Amino acid sequence: MKHDAAIILSPTIAKVRMAFYAFAIVDIAFVYLIYGVLQPYLYDLNLYIGNYLQPGINYILLIGILSVVFLAWFFALITILAKQFRRMEQRRPPLSVLVTSIIILVVWNGLYVAIDIAAGADAFIVFRFLEGICLYLFVGLECFMIALLVKITPPIVHHVRQFRIPSTRTRARAIISFSLILACYTISFSLPFLLPPPTITNGPLPPKPLLIGHRGAADYAPENTITAVNASLQFDLVGWEVDVQISHDGVFFLMHDDTLERTTNVKSVYPDLANQLACNFNFSQIASLDAGSWFVDNDPYGTIAAGIVSRSQADSYRGIKVPTLQDAITYSEAHGLIMDCDLKTPPKDHPYYSTAKSGMLAMLEASTLGKKSWVYTSSPLYANLTRMCTSNFTVANIHAKGYDMINTDVNIPNAQLHDLYQHGIPSVVYVVDNVEAFSTFWALGATYVKTDQPWLFSNLDKPIAFMDQEQYATLFLILYGAGAGAIAIFLLLKSRGKISIKGRKELVYKPE
Repeated sequence: MKHDAAIILSPTIAKVRMAFYAFAIVDIAFVYLIYGVLQPYLYDLNLYIGNYLQPGINYILLIGILSVVFLAWFFALITILAKQFRRMEQRRPPLSVLVTSIIILVVWNGLYVAIDIAAGADAFIVFRFLEGICLYLFVGLECFMIALLVKITPPIVHHVRQFRIPSTRTRARAIISFSLILACYTISFSLPFLLPPPTITNGPLPPKPLLIGHRGAADYAPENTITAVNASLQFDLVGWEVDVQISHDGVFFLMHDDTLERTTNVKSVYPDLANQLACNFNFSQIASLDAGSWFVDNDPYGTIAAGIVSRSQADSYRGIKVPTLQDAITYSEAHGLIMDCDLKTPPKDHPYYSTAKSGMLAMLEASTLGKKSWVYTSSPLYANLTRMCTSNFTVANIHAKGYDMINTDVNIPNAQLHDLYQHGIPSVVYVVDNVEAFSTFWALGATYVKTDQPWLFSNLDKPIAFMDQEQYATLFLILYGAGAGAIAIFLLLKSRGKISIKGRKELVYKPE
């Protein structure tokens, strides 16, 4: 078939475009891995995005729908181009198709940036997940590279033979091609040893991190309620994290959000005050609200639909109340629980703005919790409590500044976390809701882990992909040895005429 030269797409350009479309498909499909890893955070993430844009819209679903449309576009393009290539009909697609494809990819990666900004430190959990399955990724990569050698061995041999050709251009091309292949394999085979996963250790495994229920284990029951921590004790919690605010009339209560809209029925009880700051209500008003039905009606984390929370148990959450800090202290004392108290300071025009922190610390000091009260202060006045700092502090100055432990999100450097363990400084990492990340923090020596989903870890006996360095090295040496043996057998059979490469794709065995 003849075509106008102006509209013919050369085989090289066709392959480049197909590679671009394939990259776009992988790039867009990556969102499903992000969704899978961030699943426990998607409800809150949607709220964060709504704060920047228009609340009440399911942005996570919209991005999912958009991904399907974009994937269909690139699959269609790569299918059409592949068919034309096989038929030697490399007719150049309209320039508008390429421009549109580039715009789509730019917009899509812009969405990734927006998700990263909205998720904040939670987005780092995706990296932690990949880090947790790093061993399997390395094994898969090496198996792929070894299998690929079967296909590319003949071209490699061809390039080596071209070293002897007098033509400078031919020899240079052969050397460059061979060098690139050698570099790729050198990097691939070196990666497992240059970047070993954190679960590969050269010493004894640290103790398993103890579980702290984040907001009382927020995916299992309405957050920041006595019901949440009470229902989650079956998963071996040793404590819970609570968000503390102070009402306009001076009562400390548990509430994370600035307003009462998301986790209570304030819209129906006080419709004219629904948007008001929670700390501007008197506690008698707050106490009249239902702090449980929203969890049952919305199933925000999908735990009811998944059967993790039974329907009858969920129905029992209806009508539960917002607890006071004293309620939480009394419950924690009775059950011997750690209580991590995160105070949300009221605005400057609040009557308790200047005394809220000292008032909360005094309440905890007066309790029998002692070191089981975790607070954010370095004051020597509260040495009876556990004084926490962030990961900005180093091993050298934690005790010098008056702190007892570090409270950090998941993006703490691995070396710093392991250094804390080696120096006997307790650490608590938040928020961890997948086994892969938990395994990493276990291997690095985290003392505690805050989680919304404690059931994932209560029966975990050891980190996934855990082994010592000798076992790890042996695994890959066996893998490389088996690969080298397979390649040697292939070359031997080929040299004896037992197998041959036919066409571009098929490896055919020739029987006796």
